[in-house]
Amino acid sequence: MEKICIICGRDCSTEPRFKNDEGQYLHEACYQREQENAAPKLSAAPPPSVPSSASKPTRGFQSPLTKAPVRKKPHGGSGQLVSLFFSFDGRLSRSQYWLFGLSLFGFQVILGVLGGMTEWSIFFLLSLVAVWPGLVLNVKRFHDRDKSGWWLLLLLIPIIGALWVFFELGFLRGTAGFNQYGDDPV
Repeated sequence: MEKICIICGRDCSTEPRFKNDEGQYLHEACYQREQENAAPKLSAAPPPSVPSSASKPTRGFQSPLTKAPVRKKPHGGSGQLVSLFFSFDGRLSRSQYWLFGLSLFGFQVILGVLGGMTEWSIFFLLSLVAVWPGLVLNVKRFHDRDKSGWWLLLLLIPIIGALWVFFELGFLRGTAGFNQYGDDPV
């Protein structure tokens, strides 16, 4: 069955989506825009309920499919730090990209210095550990630009690909507001 968004008319079978009370599909971003504009043609889901015992309200909105609040957590704490470096989900702003990217670069420099003092096989294994977080940071930055992580394949084009990725990720602003990869990280 084809899942076409009733707001924008695009196929939403591979993106986060919702189904309204009439059985029609819409993108998560379109649903959120409609909720903010309070359009009468959609049956709006009630706002997420927060238990009285909770000290912090949930962020996001209530999914009409599961009736459960969607929680978007900012990076912070040890669990989020692990998620930041090892999960491809979410977005990363330019400032976060530069901060965590330079931290990762510093870690690799330290590994390089230690590599001269240790056996090469230990150095090689530690260097491989640093590759995964680098990929994750770059993919999350492409997500902020509302592009797939597969754009990293541009790095396979000598010189031009590396320059393109450097300017795209390091200097261009991300998508304002919500996109298919999540909330605006700013």
